[in-house]
Amino acid sequence: MRILIDRNVLFSAVYSNGSTPHKAYMKVVEPPYQCLICEQTFEELRRAFNRKFPDKVGALEQFIASACGQRRGMRGTGRSLR
Repeated sequence: MRILIDRNVLFSAVYSNGSTPHKAYMKVVEPPYQCLICEQTFEELRRAFNRKFPDKVGALEQFIASACGQRRGMRGTGRSLR
C-alpha cells in the first residue's frame, strides 16, 4: 500500500518526536507500506524550518538524510530518494 505524507505531517513528525504524526510516520515507513514523499515537500519543509525554527534546521536535515538513506520505498516525484 502506498501512502503519501504531506508537509504538515512531516513537519510535526520532525518537530515533535513521539507525537501522533511522528508515530504515524514511523508506521508508514515500514512494510507493508510504501511511503511516498516528493522532493517539493522536502523543499517546503526546509523553507518552513528556516523561517520558523532556524535553530532546528540541523534536526530537519538529519531527519531527511535518515528518511532518504535508511528507509526503503521512499520516492520523490521524478527521482528516487533511496
